[in-house]
Amino acid sequence: MTRQNYFWIRASLLSLFVFFAISLFFWGILAYNIPPLDGSISAADLAQHFRDHAARLRIGYGVALPMYALMLPWSVAVFALMRRIEGGDGILSYIQLGGGILTVVVMSMGNAFWLTAAFRPETDPAIIQMLYDAGWLTVDLFFGVTTLQYCALALVLLQDRAPKKLAPKWFLWLGFWLSIEFMLEIIMPHFRSGPFSWSGLFNYWLPFFGPITWVTVMTIILYRSVHRFEEEDRAALAASSS
Repeated sequence: MTRQNYFWIRASLLSLFVFFAISLFFWGILAYNIPPLDGSISAADLAQHFRDHAARLRIGYGVALPMYALMLPWSVAVFALMRRIEGGDGILSYIQLGGGILTVVVMSMGNAFWLTAAFRPETDPAIIQMLYDAGWLTVDLFFGVTTLQYCALALVLLQDRAPKKLAPKWFLWLGFWLSIEFMLEIIMPHFRSGPFSWSGLFNYWLPFFGPITWVTVMTIILYRSVHRFEEEDRAALAASSS
């Protein structure tokens, strides 16, 4: 790879932190999603919430929605680094890339439902409730694409044969566990409140903030790994020219 390629890989990896910062404020704080409203809230109360905070919700969801695109350059940068380890014919790198692209689509769809509810808060409360429900069911139950993305990334890094590994094995296996923990979302539609609801411990706090923490650390690891790949390129160039 050229020096310019490595520059864009670094920039693309850092785009994830920009996304996290924007999403935390606009989606999380401004749009009242840390934590979200409980699934047991009545249609009338939910509609009143959207009417009372319509402008704030429009800003929160309206800014957050296009910002999901910032996850895409991160996935492409990870794909480029994975191919260095897996090789050009490796399939896992493509699985990670596909999972990353679909994660952007799924998260955007959920956000679009919530923004639609905020756009017309004067509409029938039952419609507001259905849009709110559809958003959370979409975001939570399409977890499979993100699970494949994380598992593919961890599997490739486990194949790293370099003397100095990019990440410790325990950390990679933690990524597998966090991905499998998403499976609890399957029972989420049966609970409107409590720890298994979309606002509860097992289907909100753990599956959202556990993987976010893991991906944050993984991004730092991958960012630092770029230096290793640059050194390998320089050594290969020196060997070929000698």
